[in-house]
Amino acid sequence: MNDNKLDEILEKLNEIAIWTKLQGREILKPNLVKILKTDSEKAAYELSNGVRTTREIAKEINLNSKSTIIGYWQKWERLGLVEVSEKYKGRMQHLASLEEVGIELPKVLQSKKNLKESKIDWQRWTNRNSKRDSKVD
Repeated sequence: MNDNKLDEILEKLNEIAIWTKLQGREILKPNLVKILKTDSEKAAYELSNGVRTTREIAKEINLNSKSTIIGYWQKWERLGLVEVSEKYKGRMQHLASLEEVGIELPKVLQSKKNLKESKIDWQRWTNRNSKRDSKVD
């Protein structure tokens, strides 16, 4: 098969993948809204990125036990809302973030996101001003 034909096939596959992903998100949102009833569940789902451990997620959302997160993961895996992390065995990752499907982040994550963003803005501001001050000398 020549390179042009392969390029055409790849282009079509990419187009199919884009449309499938869009349709999947439309199906995913109502299921997430129905299943993730509490802020705790929403926060745990959002933080399930395939990298964080159950202990890290529990700590971040102020739960006393990682077993709650384990229970969430088991339920969500049965329902097809998460998949096993490719990078870390035993960890789960969401199919799409809440924001990607149009669901507002729970307050516990919004405040942390705002804090993180304000720290980044502060760092930018101090870096910019320190560069300006060093030029004055």
